[in-house]
Amino acid sequence: MIDYGKEFKPDWASPPGETIAEFIEERNWKQKELAARLDISDKHLNQLIKGKVALTPDMARRLALVLGPTEDFWIKMEAIYREQLRNLESQKIYEQYIGWLDKFPLNDLKKADILTDLRTSKSLKPVFVRQLLRFFAVSSPEQWESQYVQLQGNFRRANNDNSNIGAITAWLRQGEILAERLGGELTGRNQTVRFSKSKFEKQLQAIRQLTTQNLSEISEQLKERFLSAGVMLAFVPSIPKAHVSGVARWLSPGRPLIQLSLYGKFNDKFWFTLYHESAHLLLHSDDKNIIFLDNANQSEGETEHEREANSWAENILIPQRYTPELFHLQTVYDVEKFASKIDIHPGIVVGRLQKENVISFDKMNGLKVSYEISKNE
Repeated sequence: MIDYGKEFKPDWASPPGETIAEFIEERNWKQKELAARLDISDKHLNQLIKGKVALTPDMARRLALVLGPTEDFWIKMEAIYREQLRNLESQKIYEQYIGWLDKFPLNDLKKADILTDLRTSKSLKPVFVRQLLRFFAVSSPEQWESQYVQLQGNFRRANNDNSNIGAITAWLRQGEILAERLGGELTGRNQTVRFSKSKFEKQLQAIRQLTTQNLSEISEQLKERFLSAGVMLAFVPSIPKAHVSGVARWLSPGRPLIQLSLYGKFNDKFWFTLYHESAHLLLHSDDKNIIFLDNANQSEGETEHEREANSWAENILIPQRYTPELFHLQTVYDVEKFASKIDIHPGIVVGRLQKENVISFDKMNGLKVSYEISKNE
């Protein structure tokens, strides 16, 4: 997702003094002679060679005159050396944070392009620490705890003991990054779009007709339609251990975000999740600190908010007036005819029938369509 760079990071630092010593040796000089030519003390030259004092622009000028080649050569050598020292110091700090990596499914984060796809060896763990800190835009694991783990208090979801907080926060952060980019693009175009509940409801009614199309054909249209009502829509591939199919949240009081993962893959779950998260923004926006994390594959432990969002999503996809007819569908022909009648994809009808236990979960799955999200979606 982000190019963190693969710059060479040596575990040593070479001061300009080593090059000075090589020049002395080439000329068969003693340090005392060079010190005299530079008009500095023997002690100062010794400290310079050992890297204990900085090589100043004035010293670069003197070295260029006495040893060559140029002032710029020596100034650059000093800058490189100091950068190497800073990197080594940072390395020591990152090494202290290695235990923090245990909170994350590293292999999944590599597949998500959050971490560089390198072997998780001891020597590379500080690199992963640095990349995660940059990804979350925090300076330490403590700040990650403060910024992201505290969000758990705002999560509203069915209990799932298998969820990994590192995976959840990484997936949420990916959505934030997409939203930040979109916000930057809008600012660049001098555009601001405020959330409008009435516009959003109209758009949700209008996009229902898109359920019969492939996601790749309509994803940008969906984003534009949502944005026209002031809602940001982000598609982020799932991180398996997050066990999240969608989230509805307010990044700030005026910036709602719906983020979908396609955890579940099929179009019936996608459209139900899209409308379910939309319902949270329409029905449950009194407390904008709440983060609605949902798993389309799980229905146990539903709260009142979840039941309300489920009911709203079900009724917009298959209006309540058609429910009696829905419960009598038994064959593929019946489902396809009914779906055509109400202008919706038959896979969504199948998903509803399975959820209501009208048919078993192994029936009519051939009518569903598999959806995929690319990393560049």
